[in-house]
Amino acid sequence: MAEVAAALGRPAHLVDNVTELRDDWFEESDCVLVTAGASAPEDVVTECVNYLRDRFRAEVESRTVREEHVGFPLPRELRVLERV
Repeated sequence: MAEVAAALGRPAHLVDNVTELRDDWFEESDCVLVTAGASAPEDVVTECVNYLRDRFRAEVESRTVREEHVGFPLPRELRVLERV
């Protein structure tokens, strides 16, 4: 998504947790899109959204842009142990 935003001339920031968000990235009049991949912990996404709500009085609209049905199989070493 960061590459898509950059190609459209929009700022984008990739963060791993809420502590990496910076106030100077946002203004109260901004519209912000928060996205997360299938492996992103839901609590991290929630913390980031809550930060924007608390700090900038953000109004949140939840939208599904794309449904993902991704599975993450156990590593081979653990699948072998699972059979024992």
